[in-house]
Amino acid sequence: MPITDAQLMDPGYMLETTGHVLDQSSDQVIPYDVNRVAPYLQSKIINYVAHPPKDSGGFNRWLCVLSSRQVGKSLCSALALYYHVAYRPSTFAALITDTIPRSRDLFRNILTCHDNMPAAYKAQTIKNREANQLTFKHNGKLRTLSAEQSNVGIGRAMSFGHLSELPFMSDAAGMWNTLYPAITNRKEAALIMESTPSKMTEPSAAWFQDMCNAA
Repeated sequence: MPITDAQLMDPGYMLETTGHVLDQSSDQVIPYDVNRVAPYLQSKIINYVAHPPKDSGGFNRWLCVLSSRQVGKSLCSALALYYHVAYRPSTFAALITDTIPRSRDLFRNILTCHDNMPAAYKAQTIKNREANQLTFKHNGKLRTLSAEQSNVGIGRAMSFGHLSELPFMSDAAGMWNTLYPAITNRKEAALIMESTPSKMTEPSAAWFQDMCNAA
């Protein structure tokens, strides 16, 4: 049955219907299954991307996620954002990880999903000069970055942000101070902050603890 326009705009429906991931045990590309690992957590993330809740002032609330390793929180967030951007013209989503290798891995996972999309529903992309970025013909952009890059947060007026493994960043507070002015006055800007538990000796653990306590 054909996918409707309303379904195209629903990241949860598209991810569960057309999403693909690389299975680590078999090294084969398989359909994405939200129920395979931590279904409640992944459904919560997907629902947030599809329908961010509002605060009393009409601004999108931000989602703070703290969970164990290998439950798919980073991958689920990244793929949900891929679908969010793919069908929304001029939307920009930035995914910022703690290290450059993780940023590259996350982008490879996004490409795996994009490359295995049914041709009839694959959002068309154009070439760009930026590393680890998908640029769509409708001017939407999805890019993965690393906190290890210099000035990573400056000028990122993003529609949607995903900050991954914050306690392990060398200076998450400093990065946040450059990002915050670009999103704080945008009612529709949405943000996922996530991590696995860390020792308090990690560089940005205390800052992330404060963010979790304030959530």
